[in-house]
Amino acid sequence: MGKKELAICIGDEEYQNRFTNCLINHFKNQFRISVFTSMEELEQTKKLSYDIILIGDYAWEWAQTFGEDGCKVVFLGEEELGITKESPNVFVTDKYQPVYKIVDSISQITGVEQKALSEKNRKKTIKWGVYALSNTQLQMPFAITIAAIQREKGNVLLLDLQENSGLTVFAEENNTTGLEELLALAETGVYTKGRVVSAIGHLEYCDYVYPAKNSQCLTEADASLYEKMFQILEEEMDYDVIVINFGSRFQGFYEILDKCEGICFLKKEGVLEQVRQQEFMEEMKNMGYEHSVTRFMEVSLSDRGYAHLDCSQLIRLWQWGEIGDLLRKKVGMELYGG
Repeated sequence: MGKKELAICIGDEEYQNRFTNCLINHFKNQFRISVFTSMEELEQTKKLSYDIILIGDYAWEWAQTFGEDGCKVVFLGEEELGITKESPNVFVTDKYQPVYKIVDSISQITGVEQKALSEKNRKKTIKWGVYALSNTQLQMPFAITIAAIQREKGNVLLLDLQENSGLTVFAEENNTTGLEELLALAETGVYTKGRVVSAIGHLEYCDYVYPAKNSQCLTEADASLYEKMFQILEEEMDYDVIVINFGSRFQGFYEILDKCEGICFLKKEGVLEQVRQQEFMEEMKNMGYEHSVTRFMEVSLSDRGYAHLDCSQLIRLWQWGEIGDLLRKKVGMELYGG
């Protein structure tokens, strides 16, 4: 199915810019967008050539007139989506809701159906893992550091599978969906682009999947479910790399770890640490993942000297210090053949 022709005319210029940028960034394969600065400008075009017209912050009469002319119109108001009896072809939806919900409304009107997972060839994202047996509180800032360095060369998504990782320090407020939503879509295999986008937020370092509100779901999912989730992300989003912050061992933990091109294994010096690391590596080998062990990049991190730093300070310290230089060299070689 080809792109839908979408005309946008919203009086609030700042809102229109944000809305349009979101469409361009996440829905460019779904819509061909025409933006107008006034209703008079839109009136002078061939209105019927658009599959849908989105109007906001203008008089209701404009939407009514376009609808009577045979155009399908979404009017940004303060009601739930619904067609008005008095104005044929005009639908009303709340302006102050997430963009993906407005896009889902547009998709329903234009006949864009939900998608199902397919076996078609798709872009494979490179996966990079982070894991630790001790100093686990350093995993999240380290994972974000890797993501920030990866973003210097491509689009990066951070996936947090560590319980109570501390990502909420960065997370956008009031998000209603996240990892649970993506897992639910993977479970059914049916989804829309809007629902996928709704689960993803933005940091200054990278994009990220909103962390699970109920961390128990991290171990309830298995490898096949996570694999389906990766398929959805690969089909709908344009990420070059997914950085996975591993936590509790779910069914298929080693299987997903084995999908990673490389794994940063954080450690600190000590006899007990060496014993645990040896047991962990032996377990991997016994389960048939000996090759994965060769992809481990061991990083020694002492918690001394870090106690007074918050997560953002740690990321900056690592990103632009010796660890950042090491990661640029090692990660670049592994992922980009540099």
